[in-house]
Amino acid sequence: MSGATGLPASTSSRALSGLAAGLEYRWRVQTAAAPPTLYAQSAASNTISPATPPAAPTLLAPPALSLEGPTGFAWRHNSLDGSVQQSAELEVQAVGGATQAVTVTGSAGSHELGLTVGDYLWRARTRGLHASFGPWSGWSSLRVVAQPVVEITDPVGVSSASRPTVTWTYLDPAGPQVSASLELHDAAGVLLESLEAVGAATQARFAQQLTDGTGYQVWLTVTSATGFSSVPVIAEFTTDFVEPAAPEVALEWDAAVGQVAVRVTNPVVVGLPAAVSNRIERSLDGGATWVEVLGQVDVDGQVLDTMVPLGRRVDYRAVAVTADGAEQAGPAQAVVTDADVVFLAADDGSLWRLEYNLQIGVESGHDVAIEHYLGDALPTAHHGQARPRRYRLSGLLVSDEGTYSDGAELLGRPLLYRDPEGRLDWVTLTASGVGSSQSWHTVREVSLELEAIRRD
Repeated sequence: MSGATGLPASTSSRALSGLAAGLEYRWRVQTAAAPPTLYAQSAASNTISPATPPAAPTLLAPPALSLEGPTGFAWRHNSLDGSVQQSAELEVQAVGGATQAVTVTGSAGSHELGLTVGDYLWRARTRGLHASFGPWSGWSSLRVVAQPVVEITDPVGVSSASRPTVTWTYLDPAGPQVSASLELHDAAGVLLESLEAVGAATQARFAQQLTDGTGYQVWLTVTSATGFSSVPVIAEFTTDFVEPAAPEVALEWDAAVGQVAVRVTNPVVVGLPAAVSNRIERSLDGGATWVEVLGQVDVDGQVLDTMVPLGRRVDYRAVAVTADGAEQAGPAQAVVTDADVVFLAADDGSLWRLEYNLQIGVESGHDVAIEHYLGDALPTAHHGQARPRRYRLSGLLVSDEGTYSDGAELLGRPLLYRDPEGRLDWVTLTASGVGSSQSWHTVREVSLELEAIRRD
């Protein structure tokens, strides 16, 4: 741009017009004593750019759909002269309602307002170094909605079902439920199962079979058609299944084979769940403690207990089990297992009786090493964990077919030993094996040496 000439000697400033926004300029001065004598030009000034109002800002946030509560508004200052934002104005108008006007001082490109549920329009404008604000942005629409609200109604507190149906209520006027995320945890919060449900249904069922008398947690989060999810909710409950009717047992002791027949009767009671199976239990201490004889016994079924100790009062009871896993123990019944024989039974069901002229000897030992140490008058004993036990028997050996045996078939196999004094052990014949002699005709007397063994 050309400069101005012929200015009076007293001039120390000059206003220039027509400078274009967005361009950079520098200026300098040259003085004259008398035309045409000119002095040298001054150094060029620093770069200047004419100040001009900014363009309309670009609106960045919030999205067209937002949650009720603090809402963040954001924009970008669009400078035309390179200057940063000095201030901004924000207008938020409730559709059919009042307008909130806010002035933001400084370069901040955002501001937060608390909005309630409803529809809004909003716009912004900014100012740079120029004294005037730039133009307003266009109006942007905004819908503010409430967060979905969900509440678990079942199971809560106590549940009588082994696979309860989780039921909940859903509230969101802005849109229907589109999905739900459920988790089943134990009482300590350990995840057991997760489940995703799609659609508006407000109930779902886990596949996990629950245990009676146990605490659990259900965690639930739902998502609305708006895309927003509820705050996760947790319901705690304890299972308490409805028990079936108490079963009854009838007992029959068969001294010939050393077994108890346990017959179960499962009564049908209106209003109580039906039993689907039974568990037979035995007690040797008058019912203080119980051990399982057999599980999954049919309704109104029968069990043969072939491992019952001899010479004892033995109590039996049945425990009825429903499809949900609820259990009900019935009253105990007692039987005395009198027998004057020794029974030896193999895994394949074979059974032998040692009877007549029966002689029983029991030897109990221990694992011990005796060491003599210098200076000690007596040795020191070091004991291990082993407690060997041996049985020395003699009598007439009779097989389950009623025939006398020489005992050879007892070799090389584990045997269940039971004697009239109530001892019961898994045993095997020792290396000594079986000694036999023919006393008269076909009657054969045998002597056996057995050692107790571990049998898992």
